[in-house]
Amino acid sequence: MLRVTGSGNAGKRGGKAGDLFVTVKIMPSREYRRSGFDLYRSLDIPYTTAVLGGNIPLATLHGEITLKIPPATQGGTTLKVKAYGVPQHDLKRRGDLFIEIGILVPDRLTLKQRKLLQELSDEDRRS
Repeated sequence: MLRVTGSGNAGKRGGKAGDLFVTVKIMPSREYRRSGFDLYRSLDIPYTTAVLGGNIPLATLHGEITLKIPPATQGGTTLKVKAYGVPQHDLKRRGDLFIEIGILVPDRLTLKQRKLLQELSDEDRRS
């Protein structure tokens, strides 16, 4: 419940306005998990982006942003996006958004992809 001081009905005989009380119901989300004002969600990224790094477009409650993925990001890594969570009572501050990274591994490879990955694997064994 939120209280908005001075935004209720006018007082009797010209008195000042009362307070407005607003009840807020929060619906469950398939995409987000909430803890206080912070939000949590999972995001699967291509394995090449996890290895090399890159930018991923990400839809948030407050519009689309570009999420920077650092090189060598491991599956299970959590990235923090500051102030993209739930607005707090004064609406001037927001919680944070936490993104847990999952790695997408392709189930089919072209011959060229298979050859390049085999070369990479052979190079790793030599190192």
